[in-house]
Amino acid sequence: MEDDLDVLREEISDAFDSKARRVKAATRWVKIVLVLAGSLLAAFAAALTNGLTWPPSTGVLLSVIGATLAFAGGLYLTFVEEDSIEALVKARRALDEASSRDFEVISLLDNLEEYQAATGRLTALYTAYSAGRGTVEQALTINHLSDIQLIEACLKVMKTDLRVALGFQLTDFWTIGVYRAGREGDETVLRLVAHDRSLDCDLAQARPWKLGVGAAGIAFAKRDEVVVPDLLDDSVGTAFRLPGAMIKPEDNLRYRSMFAVPIVVGELGEGSQPWGVALATSSQPWHFGAESVRGVRPEEAVRSLAGIIALAVAASRSYSSKVVGESDGEGRKK
Repeated sequence: MEDDLDVLREEISDAFDSKARRVKAATRWVKIVLVLAGSLLAAFAAALTNGLTWPPSTGVLLSVIGATLAFAGGLYLTFVEEDSIEALVKARRALDEASSRDFEVISLLDNLEEYQAATGRLTALYTAYSAGRGTVEQALTINHLSDIQLIEACLKVMKTDLRVALGFQLTDFWTIGVYRAGREGDETVLRLVAHDRSLDCDLAQARPWKLGVGAAGIAFAKRDEVVVPDLLDDSVGTAFRLPGAMIKPEDNLRYRSMFAVPIVVGELGEGSQPWGVALATSSQPWHFGAESVRGVRPEEAVRSLAGIIALAVAASRSYSSKVVGESDGEGRKK
């Protein structure tokens, strides 16, 4: 659209310049032929009215002087005074240049705002990661916390900066969740153990995800990241369609884009499974998986969260192993 306007503006500018050149040439010839030549003819006519007599009469003399003055004025207008058409052309070019500079300034301001936003998200991502790592480090020097308690502590200190790094807006519906895998009968089920969201929800009311169901269940089953740019896009098809009992009326409004990352603790060998899944969702389509993003992508924040959770679980396991190793057979410390 903008390119079409530029082409149209250029065509109008060329037409105006062409018209201005023709009018300028015609005006100059009018001045030369009609004003200058007319003045000379008027002078000769006045001089020859009563024949060539000397000295000329006062009327003839005044006519000749008047025609001469008109000729001099026409000569000045023709070759000295700046043509009004040319002045208009210069004014139009000046306006076009000013408009172009104004557009450049607006573009620079837009780029600056995008740069500041990208810088803010990157800073927030680093701060969140640093806060989570610091929480794990402190937990190793104080009384032991369970893995869930440590995960909750990490998310608590990270959540504010995570929201910024994820690019969530105040008007969006969004969720950040940590799911732990566990066996329930013959099935593996992912249950929410820590979360932060725009609309608060009790953990017990959060939906569990079975293996291969939803973005979290699929990421866990594949042991790989899963991104859903727009859940309602036709290209998604039925890949993320939920069983009827799991569907809620507000799903299409609140969950349009999502990104899930498996939480892997240590080496993921053949036949082993991730510890769980980190999942973020947004009500804005293409919040995750966008083809073009200025600055840090929101997916990086989810990856960082998964990494911190894996570190917290590994630290908790290491502490537990150490305590068991220092205890006697009855569970008492030596």
